[in-house]
Amino acid sequence: MKKQILIGLILGSSILTVNAQTWSGSTPGNIYYNQGYVGLGATPQNPLHIEYNLNNGSLLYGINTQSMGTDAKSYSPNLFLIHTRLDACLGLHAYVYRKSASTSWTGGTVRLSSAADGSWYSQDNRYNNLNWIDFIGNGEGIDLGSIDNNPAISIRGTQVGIGTTTPTLAKLQIVGNIWAGNESPNYTVHSSSKIEVFGTSQTETSIGFWQQGIASSLIGSKPGDMNFYLTNTYDGSNLGIASKSITLNPNGLVGIGTTSPTYKLDVCGTIRAKEVIVDLNGTCAPDFVFKSNYKLMDLKELENFVKTNQHLPEIASEKEMVENGVNMKDLQMKFLQKMEEMTLYIIEQNKKNELQSKEIELLKQEIELLKTK
Repeated sequence: MKKQILIGLILGSSILTVNAQTWSGSTPGNIYYNQGYVGLGATPQNPLHIEYNLNNGSLLYGINTQSMGTDAKSYSPNLFLIHTRLDACLGLHAYVYRKSASTSWTGGTVRLSSAADGSWYSQDNRYNNLNWIDFIGNGEGIDLGSIDNNPAISIRGTQVGIGTTTPTLAKLQIVGNIWAGNESPNYTVHSSSKIEVFGTSQTETSIGFWQQGIASSLIGSKPGDMNFYLTNTYDGSNLGIASKSITLNPNGLVGIGTTSPTYKLDVCGTIRAKEVIVDLNGTCAPDFVFKSNYKLMDLKELENFVKTNQHLPEIASEKEMVENGVNMKDLQMKFLQKMEEMTLYIIEQNKKNELQSKEIELLKQEIELLKTK
């Protein structure tokens, strides 16, 4: 009996010694625990509890082979949770931080930072600091593309700002210039906010507007053409024939319905307006007709002129009007002159009529006297 008790104590002591020892070696084989917790460096408080008090402690997991790594057996809101007081290292060159004063990164970096004004996320795969993405939360929205509090894009609710951190005027607010094209201009536009579209001499430079199934239009210039066009004949590929366009040439001449204007406003078509005001610009109104020294053409002379020329004096003939067009300002002044001359003719004719009426009345009286004798 004593021997049996002694053997039992020896075996129990051996088992305790084995359980307390540190495993070592290359591949001891698989280890299974059906229940309970496992602790490394600490009394376990979770199924796997690892605690290492030295600053250089780390947890390395995964397989050192391309296209291999770690995965979760089931997915939940917290697949990988890092305590808010700690930093963690994922892999060899990828880091997740809560706080860090360093802004100099190399290799591929994933960085999470928290500060009084929000959180910072950056994914960096840069070479010589060329490629980077930053998201900065400031309590009001999200700023993108900044490490030094100078964001490139700011999102405030549903509004986006470029060049401004307070986009309040529209859904997209841009403070600064907008550039389209790959050509450099040879002039300077003195404006802090502008839209510029540049192309080579062989490319069409334009801004298009299209409403599906209804209308389309372009604003731009053609290759090798110094004119500027606004057209509604856009066929989906270019400015089209621009026959229904507005053309502005380098000399400041505007054409509507024509691509070769020769006047400040050259319209090939009908113009309708509620009111037109013409500046005489030095042209005299024909009130000189009413001056005492104006020589009015005799009616007989006027009759002969009309019979011979088939138009009024100082008025262009039909042939001249067809060939050269009509200067509306000059023509209106000539029409007014002829109306004033006609007024004088009527006044003169009225005087003659009154005189003849008096003479006729005297003749009537004389006839009546002769009848009474």
